[in-house]
Amino acid sequence: MPLRVAVVGAGPCGSLVGRLLAKRGHEVFLLEEHAEVGRPRHCTGLVSRDVPSYYGMTGKKAHILEEFSEAELIYGSRSLVLKLEPSAVALEREGFELELANMASEAGVRIRFGERVTQVRTNSEGRREVVSEARGMKENVDVDAVVDCGGAREGLAGLQYEVEGNGPSIPQVYFERGIPREYFYWVVPQGEGRYLVGTAGRGAVKRKLDAFMGSQMLKERLEVAKVVRAFGGIVVIKPPSSPYSSRFQGVLAAGDAANQVKITTGGGLAFAAASASALADAINRGDIWRYASWFKRRKNLIKAYAFLRHVYIWLPPSTMEMAFNERMQDYLTGHPLLFDQHWEYFVNSAPAILAALIARARG
Repeated sequence: MPLRVAVVGAGPCGSLVGRLLAKRGHEVFLLEEHAEVGRPRHCTGLVSRDVPSYYGMTGKKAHILEEFSEAELIYGSRSLVLKLEPSAVALEREGFELELANMASEAGVRIRFGERVTQVRTNSEGRREVVSEARGMKENVDVDAVVDCGGAREGLAGLQYEVEGNGPSIPQVYFERGIPREYFYWVVPQGEGRYLVGTAGRGAVKRKLDAFMGSQMLKERLEVAKVVRAFGGIVVIKPPSSPYSSRFQGVLAAGDAANQVKITTGGGLAFAAASASALADAINRGDIWRYASWFKRRKNLIKAYAFLRHVYIWLPPSTMEMAFNERMQDYLTGHPLLFDQHWEYFVNSAPAILAALIARARG
């Protein structure tokens, strides 16, 4: 039986959920608090080559700026080059999200901009009622079900500068000397002499990023002509606890709103597509426990990513430095990084990393 469904948030996750439901005949309202899709920008847009296909995109519709078969890890004066499998791409995020919203609209989804959802309640008839604020007025939508795809609510503060300059042709990840190391720095080519330079952390993130921009380590690799703009968002570092929204009681969540994120890198697009598809399938089948079961299995995987992040924070600088050696580079050259599911890669590479550290320690 067709349902009336309200989806909160018109990001990639919300647009995909809405489209998958509308294609099955449901009446879908997509409520977006901003005046347009894709802005303000939050994400770097570095994903595997396969991610656009998870959202049903191919060719020019995927909005790919650059494609990379390698990435470089940098620690002080040392560096390692990773082979990526599949290759990674830099997305033009504004265009990517707008394309997804257009696809949802073409499938029959009604997108309502400038509506910030403030409450989800159950009315006297037992139906769900979404309360939103639009143009200073409160509006209600009476529906059968609600899905929260409204983004992350807690985590580290991420900040990025879009810059013009001359620098690397592949993405770079810089690791910070000293403890605590809450996060890393990144430089991602965007094509046509533009780069994204960013980091994340708690407090004074701008000061940290400005210090990195002025560091000799970066200046040796990237010549910055000017900063075009700054933008940021929340970087999730906490594993999911429940398939239900933390904002709205009794509402199922997907994507960043459900902490469905690769915690080691902050990447959310691949995991958001998986959770959006699983949730839409459960609603289409009339079996929400199907999503709860899927979520429980997925939670264990994301916990593993959180564990890897804690290992990185725990490692002292001397150990990090020992890992950046020729033996480790030889191993990385022959073992490509699985970009979307790199937990197995880290597990399989653990013996090589340990051997490299032991060999380095013995001199």
